Amino acid sequence: MRRTLMVVIPLITVGGVLLWKSWPASLGQERVPPPLQYSAVMRNDVYMGVGSCASPACHGGPVSAHQDRVWNSSYTVWVNQDKHAGAYSVLFGPRSLQIFRNYKHLPETASCQPYEEPACLACHATVRSVPQDDRGLLSDGIGCESCHGPARGWLADHASCSWNRQIRDPHATDAFGDGDMVATKDLAVRAGVCVDCHVGSAGGNGLPARNMDHDMIAAGHPRLTFEFTAFMANMPRHWSDRDEASAEGNSPRVWAIGQAASMQAALRLLAYRAASAEKAAAAEPHSAPWPELSEYDCYACHHGLKLQSYDPKRFAAAGSGGSAASAKPGRLPWGTWYMPTTCLLLQHGLDTPEAVSDIREIAELMSEPSPPPGVVRERARAAAEKMQQCVDAAKIAQYDRRRLESLVRAATNLQPANWDEACGIFLLLRSSYGSDPRVAPSLAEFLKLLRFKGDNDSPRDFNPAAFDHHMSEFRKLLFP
Repeated sequence: MRRTLMVVIPLITVGGVLLWKSWPASLGQERVPPPLQYSAVMRNDVYMGVGSCASPACHGGPVSAHQDRVWNSSYTVWVNQDKHAGAYSVLFGPRSLQIFRNYKHLPETASCQPYEEPACLACHATVRSVPQDDRGLLSDGIGCESCHGPARGWLADHASCSWNRQIRDPHATDAFGDGDMVATKDLAVRAGVCVDCHVGSAGGNGLPARNMDHDMIAAGHPRLTFEFTAFMANMPRHWSDRDEASAEGNSPRVWAIGQAASMQAALRLLAYRAASAEKAAAAEPHSAPWPELSEYDCYACHHGLKLQSYDPKRFAAAGSGGSAASAKPGRLPWGTWYMPTTCLLLQHGLDTPEAVSDIREIAELMSEPSPPPGVVRERARAAAEKMQQCVDAAKIAQYDRRRLESLVRAATNLQPANWDEACGIFLLLRSSYGSDPRVAPSLAEFLKLLRFKGDNDSPRDFNPAAFDHHMSEFRKLLFP
């Protein structure tokens, strides 16, 4: 885990794409044979494989700088530059074997087969369902159909100018009809597709659960900390960004959509985990881990005994959903990556304070030593449904100077309780003012304050007071 964090933190703009940056470069040479070798394979399934997209006349053409021709090189960019293409082959690498050995408590790596493990394949391959005889073409990794939907019904028709069979809620029961494609041009839909793996999901509609938990992190898997704008900025683009780039205030809009979609995914996953714990406890008490520790601030437990990096008062406040009045030392700070900046957005960017109350009530409940899973399940499920309104509002909101200033003022007036929250504030400021040359040196200073020092594998040297001071200077720079 140390190597992963040391690579990612100097490039904090990557945000939550920890797994993305953690794959060793050498694994590109270990990839299974390229998809073109089975481009003629036709399956009795709804999935066709990336080979069906790879013709030079379709998406396998040469890379072009012209926006009108980007579609022709989508496969070419994906297979040569996109880490998703190697998502399956990475499971054959030494690091994956070691993680799997730790996860399964096996005596030796020779018996490790993460490339056959459903929990790994759920996010590392295009799969329709978990059973061995119903998987897609595994060597595609995270291929075209992972994001755009199963292609059998639309492969022949989607090149037509009149074709418009696109769905905007792939999570709905029986969402895919014959001929439906996921509408990834809609940023809210795109974010929803990303968070299914990069935050987690309960599965359903033919898809397995994506539940990367604390046991996997303890085994060596990188922590999942997703942030949509950073992910989009670092993705090798195989799509035209002309419409996105021309939208006024696009970066704040992408940030807002990503925050709402990520929080919704986190709530859905919480409801799924609570339901699983409830079901397991009914069969055998205490048989399921609850609460799931990966949802909390890692460094609430993994820190030095002297707490040099954290003010205990701030730390306690984080454990009660940010409510210092009811904070008690020893409470677990839940949702520290997604919750603080999402609450900022809902309160100051979208004017939906009732959604903030729902989230903070859940955080208060989850900060207790033994939160009741039945109550958590119902509240998280209800809050996730309400978050859809926030996702829709984030998509159409006008992020003019007044709204953006209100949001940024609120952010820079905060005193972050922990490193997670400080990262969230930085990513908000970067998405809002990343193209402003006035603040470029100041943003670089924020990055320096967040970077892990030396050989540290945690932010034990993070200095909240220095971060607060720099936020004051940043605020003066923007609002003299």
